Amino acid sequence: MKVINIKDNLYREGEYLVGFEQTGSHACYFIYGFIKKGNMREISPGEGHEEIIAVIEGSLEMTYKNESIVLNKGQSIYLKGEESITLRPYNCDLAIYVIAGGHSEHSHHH
Repeated sequence: MKVINIKDNLYREGEYLVGFEQTGSHACYFIYGFIKKGNMREISPGEGHEEIIAVIEGSLEMTYKNESIVLNKGQSIYLKGEESITLRPYNCDLAIYVIAGGHSEHSHHH
């Protein structure tokens, strides 16, 4: 077992990925990130992957296929494969999110 110190990267720009480099496994990954007001982030797991995106702090406007909803602290969504969303902070200066992902059933990492 290995301890991974996510807290050491809490306030750096962009995202912090816990994946193969830290775990030695391609089975799953974890991303910690934040978006500042005025910025956006496009997310798509990609073929053979699935992800759960959860809002940890603030609110995010999520756009999916020309429809928008607001995700608040404690809410999450599930994406699979080529599904794609855009996230923007909503009524806040900074929104923090996490993404937990892995390979779809019958998918293999190459």
